[in-house]
Amino acid sequence: MRRTATKYRKLGRTSSQRKALLRSQVTALIENGKIVTTEARAKEVRKQAEKLITLAVKEKDNYETVTVSAKVAKKDADGKRVKEVVDGKKVTVYETVEKEIKKDLPSRLHARKQMDKVLYTVTEVPTAAAGKKKNTKAVDLTNKLFDEIAPKYAGRQGGYTRIVKIGLRKGDAAKVIERCGDVPVYTGDRELLATLTVYVLTRGVLCAMYRPVFRSVEEVCRNARRIVVIDGVVDSTNVGAIFRSAAALGIDAVLLTRNSCDPLNRRAVRVSMGSVFLIPWAWMDGTIRDLRWLGFRTAAMALTENSISIDHPSLAAEPRLAIVMGTEGEGLSQETIVEADYVVRIPMAHGVDSLNVAAAAAVAFWQLRAPETTEN
Repeated sequence: MRRTATKYRKLGRTSSQRKALLRSQVTALIENGKIVTTEARAKEVRKQAEKLITLAVKEKDNYETVTVSAKVAKKDADGKRVKEVVDGKKVTVYETVEKEIKKDLPSRLHARKQMDKVLYTVTEVPTAAAGKKKNTKAVDLTNKLFDEIAPKYAGRQGGYTRIVKIGLRKGDAAKVIERCGDVPVYTGDRELLATLTVYVLTRGVLCAMYRPVFRSVEEVCRNARRIVVIDGVVDSTNVGAIFRSAAALGIDAVLLTRNSCDPLNRRAVRVSMGSVFLIPWAWMDGTIRDLRWLGFRTAAMALTENSISIDHPSLAAEPRLAIVMGTEGEGLSQETIVEADYVVRIPMAHGVDSLNVAAAAAVAFWQLRAPETTEN
């Protein structure tokens, strides 16, 4: 069985995404008269725009003018409705006016419906008092096609639009590439990139990098006042979320036990929004008892009978504190809990017994942040 060649460009989108993209760009073209886009998209937009204009040229005169009577509110010189008192109540004064309207003939009405299937609804928002809904106005693009665009091309058989090349467009990674100097850059279509990553890239950019030289625990903790120890957290999403919260909420360094997820895991990096590159971190081979030699007191986040509330004043007063977060399922081991200087819990309400480790970490980072220092 022979397969016919595709007669349209996929534009790196699914069917519904491609349809929505082209509808929005055709709408923008009809509304504004021009758009700036890629050459591939422009060629697909031109196909649809040409069909709409052809319909408009063909049906522009297929209407009849009829006179109708309408009851409208009477307005004064300032544009406000005129009111009068009737039976002790203010009521709006109406007047009957006659106006001529264009009534579509069946073929033009059908053409209008076909146009509406392609064009999105457009609302015009004036610059003055733009935030007020009453100042907005709906724009009828089908009328614009019939009344403004079609008369311009009444004597032309097609070729209503032009594609003008305005130069190379800078891609999403242009600024990154400029900073990289002599780093080689390769290009490929989305299908090729998807085969390399086994998933569809949202931005279409891949980067291969050497891993940084691992730093020691002593090095990353040298000037730190608040650190977090990730003990056995294997879910890449949780590790990425903890790094993001740590960077945002004032944690100075992150230590990970060897049985935790690699922070440079693809998903961990993505969830952290790049925070794994912002905050210093290191693998920890010893136990939390070793942190005492670096001047840290340790706070194990665990639900035990001897735990203290996270808002206990002694915790915030510690000059150097290590917050220890356990694995998603079992939490911290009993050995780690025994070695800790504090065992800390987050008070719960509504019968909830615990939080996800990433959520609990964010709460702990904010509550146990280092006290502000004052300069003399």
